[in-house]
Amino acid sequence: MSRGKTPIPLDLPQPIRLGASKGEKQPAIYEALREAILKGLLKSGEHLPATRTLAKRWQVSRGTVEAVFDRLRQEGYIVRKSGSGSIVSAIVPDTMLKVSSLSHSSWKKTALTDLQNIDNDPDIEPHLTYNIPFIARMPDPSLLDLKSWGNGLIHSMEKLRPQELVTGRTFGFPGLRYQIAKYLRTYRGIPCEADDIIVTSGIRSATEMVARILLSHGNVAAVEDPGYFWSRKILEDTGAKLEYIMVDDQGINVDELSLHDNIKLVYVTPAHQAPLGITMSATRRLALLDWAEKNNSFIIEDDYDSEFNYNASPLPAVKAIDKIDRVIYCGSFNKTLFHDLRVGFCIIPKVLRRKLKEHLGFTWRRAGLIEQIGVCRFITDGLFYKHLRFARQTYQIRRDLLISCLKSSTQMELKITGQHAGFHFILWLPEETEEDLFCSEAKKRGINLQPLHIFSHRVKCPSAVLVGYTSLTESKIKQAAIILGELINTFMIKKR
Repeated sequence: MSRGKTPIPLDLPQPIRLGASKGEKQPAIYEALREAILKGLLKSGEHLPATRTLAKRWQVSRGTVEAVFDRLRQEGYIVRKSGSGSIVSAIVPDTMLKVSSLSHSSWKKTALTDLQNIDNDPDIEPHLTYNIPFIARMPDPSLLDLKSWGNGLIHSMEKLRPQELVTGRTFGFPGLRYQIAKYLRTYRGIPCEADDIIVTSGIRSATEMVARILLSHGNVAAVEDPGYFWSRKILEDTGAKLEYIMVDDQGINVDELSLHDNIKLVYVTPAHQAPLGITMSATRRLALLDWAEKNNSFIIEDDYDSEFNYNASPLPAVKAIDKIDRVIYCGSFNKTLFHDLRVGFCIIPKVLRRKLKEHLGFTWRRAGLIEQIGVCRFITDGLFYKHLRFARQTYQIRRDLLISCLKSSTQMELKITGQHAGFHFILWLPEETEEDLFCSEAKKRGINLQPLHIFSHRVKCPSAVLVGYTSLTESKIKQAAIILGELINTFMIKKR
């Protein structure tokens, strides 16, 4: 037997492509090991053979194997610890994108049982800013492989014919619509085809379009309370009247929603409620669909950050179980790639598509063709999925570092919620702390926080602030966490 920390698993075959040219040995080994992990030949928690052992067994240089192991580590497939070797990650990163295995039938059974810019104005959500503690609730642009992005875009553009730059296509670039549909079928559980996809410039754009064709002056729309600030502004801009529906620990309160018989549209964030971070339960999702059917109403599902679940696979989208075609599903590459990309997508009920096409025909509000081609190529080449794996792992490390630093900097037991997913969590403050005063003192110390109350209309929550971390460097996290921890200590002493 070859020497090493562990023997080579007998069912781990030598890569077929190893006999190829030198330049292909590294990708061949990477694909073989990644496939072995995904298929369970190398199981969670199992040690990989030492790089020296594997190099000798497969007759390649140790440097080649080391490069592959480093890539697998960066993408979250393995963990490398000094003195412990390389271990298959507890959660294989690809599974973190896919929805859980709960089927629609099992949900239905459960449901039937249960159903019987930094702006000083506190009323306006600030512009989300890179590397500014703690409003950095956005994807980190430094994680994007710009060279690969640029090369892919150039390659695609070189193959285009001039006439393809003047398509007149209302619903978006066909290649991108195909790739989005494929992604949603695989990772969000939504049965859809390319023809169902409408490319937008983002979720706000989709919301505005839908509101324009569904709502008019005097119509009623419902929003979560507390809820996403800009959804309220967009819906109000149509002249619609808003009803604010309380959010509890399972999501939007459908019983309260049912007290209103004139609501035409409801806006929800089921995967990671904005701002509380609650995941809407399966039972509540089915209740919401039942309400929509009975009231002949529509649901906007804002699925803004479902790709970033850190502890478990996300539930399927509400759209995945929408048998009555009442859900308007919205997603965005602005949240997965970079903030100012301005490419999103939606699926709207077939009954609304003619109106939407007419609306787009005269407003001409569409995502740029070049940007669509760039995203399409990025997905086609597999780089989008690689980026998601790397970004999710990076954000999880930053989240864990921030929470750890906060706990070591404070003298009280912290209450943190919503940290299982997304770009931020909720930090609950010492009892009866004045949120605005706390945020004002934080700003004097160089950190920016948003008080929870600015997201509420009628509901009054205990004192809390939103803490964003995804686009903060680790050094910035450590520095800012100490400042925030000391501030919490100061307010805790005042309460004694």
